[in-house]
Amino acid sequence: MNLEKFREELKQEMLAGMRGGETPIIDRLQVHLDNVKGDKYKMGQLLNLDYLASDLWLSFLYQIVYPAKIRKAFQFKYENQIIEEKDNTKCLIKLINIIGVSKIKTTQHSQFIFSKIPTHFPKNVLPSSYKQLSNGEYFDRSFGGKGINNYIKYFVDSLNEELGLNIEFSFKEKIEYK
Repeated sequence: MNLEKFREELKQEMLAGMRGGETPIIDRLQVHLDNVKGDKYKMGQLLNLDYLASDLWLSFLYQIVYPAKIRKAFQFKYENQIIEEKDNTKCLIKLINIIGVSKIKTTQHSQFIFSKIPTHFPKNVLPSSYKQLSNGEYFDRSFGGKGINNYIKYFVDSLNEELGLNIEFSFKEKIEYK
């Protein structure tokens, strides 16, 4: 979050509002005011120029306009190594590379490993679903259109069973700001 940039965008939007332009930030703030106490509070109370000089006040407004999102991120533990990445796809690909693509190919999940990105795709599968592995092959992270978030628990459980592994899987909550 860059408060200076937000402050400038807010000032520009205040000017645009006076000229009858679009005001998406101010519109979100108005929704907040409406939900708090109806017409008891006015926009001028939120957008008082004295308050806008305060980084603390500005950060409150930013949180109203762009609230933090909590998302569940994958976390694996394999051979006493915690595997976590910025996004779930990278985390999955890292796990597959650590286990070894050749081992995964001996399981029922070999159907999701391709030597090259296919030219025809099943329903709910996009070319971006194929992620390159360390050996140059590609893994369909959508699991044939089933979806990574829907299929991941089954994938880990079946790898544990078929390969005799001890992969621990959990979700870790991550807070993200726009």
